[in-house]
Amino acid sequence: MGQAAIPLMIASTAVSVVAQQKAASAQARAIENEAKRAAQQSQIQANEESLARKERLLQALSTTAAGAGASGAGLAGSTYNIMTTDIAEFEKEQGRAALGASIQQSSIRQSGREQAKGVRRSANISTGTSLMQLGTGLNAASDPGVGTTTE
Repeated sequence: MGQAAIPLMIASTAVSVVAQQKAASAQARAIENEAKRAAQQSQIQANEESLARKERLLQALSTTAAGAGASGAGLAGSTYNIMTTDIAEFEKEQGRAALGASIQQSSIRQSGREQAKGVRRSANISTGTSLMQLGTGLNAASDPGVGTTTE
């Protein structure tokens, strides 16, 4: 290779590096967007489960109130205690579920960020490798060779 090949080598490496970086950036964005979508889906599911818990609580409270009304006992005494216990259990369950959903969503987003970071890191390594190969090629192209003279 001679001096004429040097601009071609530089241009080829530059195109390759830019393409690698653009592809990695697009892939990283896709990974992050997918993680966001999965976290949103997880939140939607958590909201649906929360609504189902609320419906079960309301049904239990309605059943207890209807039973107390039918028996003439009213909402005092043990009936009231049962209802307050149901409400307290609901609040505990709701809190545990909300915490679990929050942890799951954070985990999904963090995993997406880590995967995207890995893609970007891999692209940077590939870029470094391409630049090292360019340096080696430039060195070889500019070296007149062993045993040759420039007279």
